Amino acid sequence: MKIAWTTVETPGQARELASATIEQGLAACVQISGPVESVYRWKGKIETASEWRLTFKCTDAAFPKLESFILRSHPYETPEWLAVNAAHVGEAYLRWAKSSE
Repeated sequence: MKIAWTTVETPGQARELASATIEQGLAACVQISGPVESVYRWKGKIETASEWRLTFKCTDAAFPKLESFILRSHPYETPEWLAVNAAHVGEAYLRWAKSSE
């Protein structure tokens, strides 16, 4: 499985992305947390923003379509998009995830 993250500006944007990925079978689960405070450099200036973090869980097979959808649908010009492979996944959770997508 993969675990992937992005952030958006509002809780509404977070819910919209989460719902769309679940409805389209691109992720088994999406968790929304926030607000989180982000500090970063953008176009030469240090910026601070309150954002909402989405954590996606998906199978390896679903990941390419999830990534394509997020990068195409994300409201940011340059969205954060990070993904890692899960080192271990419980068998029951993995079976559920595969049946959910």
